[in-house]
Amino acid sequence: MLFLEENEGFHFPTPVGGPNGMIQVMNGNVVNEKVYKKNFYEQLMMTGSTAPSQNTDGQAKSFFQSAWPIILVAGFGLLVYILVKRRRRKA
Repeated sequence: MLFLEENEGFHFPTPVGGPNGMIQVMNGNVVNEKVYKKNFYEQLMMTGSTAPSQNTDGQAKSFFQSAWPIILVAGFGLLVYILVKRRRRKA
């Protein structure tokens, strides 16, 4: 199980607990932790979890809304390539 917490120095949740925030859980019980940590994490698991917060920076963009400049440049490059190739055939 991975435990994360909000931290002032970061814009994303950071790991807490064991190595890289990982706590080994087997059959609903915390394994290989000190007694006080084991009790804490087991109580925390009993309380349940909350859904992660949603993006509040604005509406999420679809693929085509964010990629249209790349598609436009690639299309323009393809058009130039085709025109140059046709002109070389005529010459």
